[in-house]
Amino acid sequence: MAQNQLFLQTFTHWKQIYMNSYPNMNFLRQWHLEQTEDPEIVVTNDSSQQILKRYSGAQFHCARCGNQWFSRIHSSILFQYYEHTRIIKWKLFGQQCRRCRQEFVIPTYQPDSITETIRYLIEKLAFKTRRVDLRPIDPDRPTILYNGNRHREDDLTCFCEACKLRRQYCEN
Repeated sequence: MAQNQLFLQTFTHWKQIYMNSYPNMNFLRQWHLEQTEDPEIVVTNDSSQQILKRYSGAQFHCARCGNQWFSRIHSSILFQYYEHTRIIKWKLFGQQCRRCRQEFVIPTYQPDSITETIRYLIEKLAFKTRRVDLRPIDPDRPTILYNGNRHREDDLTCFCEACKLRRQYCEN
């Protein structure tokens, strides 16, 4: 299954689970997820309509030279949401190949990383738009639902698309 389709299906699946589990989450019914390559959607210091998922953990594969690598820190996803249309656009940030300097290879995420990311997105969206804090409510909430730890891959900063757009984005 294509990665984009998996993001969409996972969002729909978890949206339904949250709505079935928590009555105050029914507002999610109106929200939709779309992928975008829109250059206007960039990492900004104003996070009022952005949800940033860092430390998602992704595999990268350079089509030009065949180089493969994994990055936990420099694998970022930006979600920009629009309350008036109930649309969430997401953008994957790539990394430049260290071997051949190919322009920004798009990451590939494992299904459990996508699930973690979507759950993180829904929880943040609930808090930012409705002030619903699910952390104390869900005792079965896995400990992986976080926005990263403080281990650094500092040597990859110069290869990271998100860090190039906003200096050291992944490290802050």
